[in-house]
Amino acid sequence: MSKRTYDHRVRNAIARTGNPSLFPELNIPRTTAQQWIREGEKEVVTTHQFTKTDLELVVEVESVNRGCL
Repeated sequence: MSKRTYDHRVRNAIARTGNPSLFPELNIPRTTAQQWIREGEKEVVTTHQFTKTDLELVVEVESVNRGCL
């Protein structure tokens, strides 16, 4: 059996809400979600380039696309 990995935002959302069934479509084992709730949110280390909002990313992609035409 392979170990599954999950996006840190999913893990932290479950820990924050205390709801182990928050993302039923991901089929996260209940014991895993309960462990995340017990442990609480985890700190995530990232760089500036990965902290852009969705809107900032869309604007950047559009500007790159305009430059390629």
